[in-house]
Amino acid sequence: MEVIGRLAELVTADDIAVAIHGALKATTITWETGADGKKVPVTVPDHRLRLEGGKLALSYFVGNPIQRQEIVTQEVKNNGDEAMARLMASPAARAELQRMLDEAGKSAAIDV
Repeated sequence: MEVIGRLAELVTADDIAVAIHGALKATTITWETGADGKKVPVTVPDHRLRLEGGKLALSYFVGNPIQRQEIVTQEVKNNGDEAMARLMASPAARAELQRMLDEAGKSAAIDV
């Protein structure tokens, strides 16, 4: 919390606005070969920085876009034989089940 308070003292809303505005107008220098064969500096828009500034400005004005998530589900069948076959085939599944049973046993002992 100290850092946030210190930043609030040092950086004003105007400072942030000026920084975002600067990012929207950002340029960079590239080198091109002139007619005489010599390299000369040329100022061009810095599209990468301008895009980042635009995204930041939009996040302040409109908010961040919805982050898409893929949710994978698996149908669980109430079939004891199939569950037993999976447990028999996987030592990791058996260990995890045992861990869960041990945890449930500790919880049940406290609740009683």
